Amino acid sequence: MSVRNTGPSIRNVGEVAEFVIDVTNTGESAQQALKLSVEYDPALLKPEAATKGIPTTGELIWDLPTLLPAQTQRFRIQCRCLAQGRACNMATVTAASGLKMAQEACVDIRGPANAGPAAPPSEAPAAE
Repeated sequence: MSVRNTGPSIRNVGEVAEFVIDVTNTGESAQQALKLSVEYDPALLKPEAATKGIPTTGELIWDLPTLLPAQTQRFRIQCRCLAQGRACNMATVTAASGLKMAQEACVDIRGPANAGPAAPPSEAPAAE
């Protein structure tokens, strides 16, 4: 079993960060009764309404179908960036067999995109 969790490295407050999670069965037999749990910081990230999964505070959960050998299931999580900081999510897949795999993805959230550059310091008038 493998989990690949990727996302943007930088976003601005107010923008959407999309994380892509691929769950792949790398074994030789089918994996059944899988559960994907994605934990995130609710102070920095808010999943968009289009994101599937069962939402709870700070976590999204999916019950996965059986994954055949070499089969991959892809999940897209779109989150609104709420505040400046480093926001991470941890994707964890647990199988009925007890197998557990996890991977983290982080995004650095900067100030609002429309804030523009800081104004240059004003200069004092030259003395005459």
